[in-house]
Amino acid sequence: MIFLLLVPLAGAYDQVLVPLTYGDQAIIFVGSSDLHAYFDQQPSMRYLFSKPTVKDYALRNIDNAVQKKALQPLVHEIEKKSSDPQEQAMIAIQMVQNIPYDWESYHAGTLKRRYAYDVLYDNTGVCGEKSELLVFLLRELGFGVALFHYEEENHLAVAVECDDDYGSGYCLVETNVPSEINEQQSTLYSEPKLFALADGRELKN
Repeated sequence: MIFLLLVPLAGAYDQVLVPLTYGDQAIIFVGSSDLHAYFDQQPSMRYLFSKPTVKDYALRNIDNAVQKKALQPLVHEIEKKSSDPQEQAMIAIQMVQNIPYDWESYHAGTLKRRYAYDVLYDNTGVCGEKSELLVFLLRELGFGVALFHYEEENHLAVAVECDDDYGSGYCLVETNVPSEINEQQSTLYSEPKLFALADGRELKN
């Protein structure tokens, strides 16, 4: 199903159509090059004394007002696929997991913090970028969300409030590749730090 993305910028713009797959279905994301350029030009976080935390970076991304308006059509499309919030959450999880990992930027050493919108537009991202996209979608769908930060491995994963916890009242959701809830990557060995972002409903695991 194709949905229209309302762009808050005047003038003509190029579009990209990105199929976001879940199961054997897909939602078509219509991306604007104007918005892509807008997010690409956003300045890095500056600080005088204390370095921004994982939570600071995540909230800067998911609280951006322009992005929130631009991604509401995608949230509404997910909600239209099912009236069950649990099924909505699984659609969002599968869609983000199925976005290809950005191995090209990883190996080239050209990674930078992209906004959730850019992950969709480029149809690629690394763990932190894809995790911030997923927490944005799950928060908009009404779920309580956080991030698990594995500092030693420099890895981020999504934490969702759930009834079958991961030792913290949250379930683990990896975004790098398709995986089950609470299925941790085999390469992770450190104890993650939890950064809570929003309260909401629980995921039924």
